[in-house]
Amino acid sequence: MIPSLWWIVTGALGGIGVVLAVAGLVGTSAPKKPLPWQGERGTMARQFAAQRRLLLAVAGVALLVVWLVTAMVMAGVIVAAVIVGGPWLLAGQAVNRTQIARREALADWAQRLSEMVRLGNALERCLIASRKHAPTALAAEVIDLSDKIQAGWPAHEALADFARGLDDVTGDKVCAALIMAARDPGPGLAQAMEDLSVSVREEVKQRRAIEADRQRIRTTVRGLTIVALVLVGLGFTVPSYTGVYAGALGQLVLALLSGGFVATLMWGRSYATRGRSARVLVPDRKSPVKVPERPDADEDGFAAAEPVWGAS
Repeated sequence: MIPSLWWIVTGALGGIGVVLAVAGLVGTSAPKKPLPWQGERGTMARQFAAQRRLLLAVAGVALLVVWLVTAMVMAGVIVAAVIVGGPWLLAGQAVNRTQIARREALADWAQRLSEMVRLGNALERCLIASRKHAPTALAAEVIDLSDKIQAGWPAHEALADFARGLDDVTGDKVCAALIMAARDPGPGLAQAMEDLSVSVREEVKQRRAIEADRQRIRTTVRGLTIVALVLVGLGFTVPSYTGVYAGALGQLVLALLSGGFVATLMWGRSYATRGRSARVLVPDRKSPVKVPERPDADEDGFAAAEPVWGAS
């Protein structure tokens, strides 16, 4: 009974794998959409996507090698899961620190724009000049924005593309004020930028305090994970200890235990990692308010003439 069930499950999973592989190579007619953890095509999202592709390739090779050496498919799956999930589990703090640093840089950039606007400079000129002393965390995005304006892009379109690169709800708030000022110039932009700079700095201060509290949870989860992985690794070096998992029933039990452990880690990490907030300049699946898609909008939700306004 158990061996038959094991072969049925293995065959079903193999068939699903073949279908997914064909779909990945050939493609489908459905429009391409970002995965839930990818967000918009921001700078950070592209960097992490490249890292994920490399890890998946290494994990696939490691799975096959360990499977052939140990003759236990779940051993290969565990090694592959460690390769793919290890950086994801340990990178939560680094990602949050990067987001905080970028928001702090955004506050500095908004403050400098406010000062230049108060001197009587036009918005386009201020955006171009801001590249000279752009904050390090946003230097690439600010320089790209300046280049687009110098190349003849309308300011509101360049700012919409700048917001897409930031891929952050706080960046949307700053860019929204700049886009409105670019479309309808008038007094008040300098004060708005100064107020937004103060607001973002206060948000950064609160986020740093929250991250300090979450660090304790991350340390606990990381320690338990490392201890568990070391014990599992040492166990596979003692055949008399792990031999019970070599059979079909043992593999099934090992799969259930591994799945439960991974689910526990994901649940614990969700308490220590802040989810991405819904954006406001583009339609976002995380937003509780849904807006109809515009026929002239591109794949990222930006219209050719003006940005699409969503809700947070």
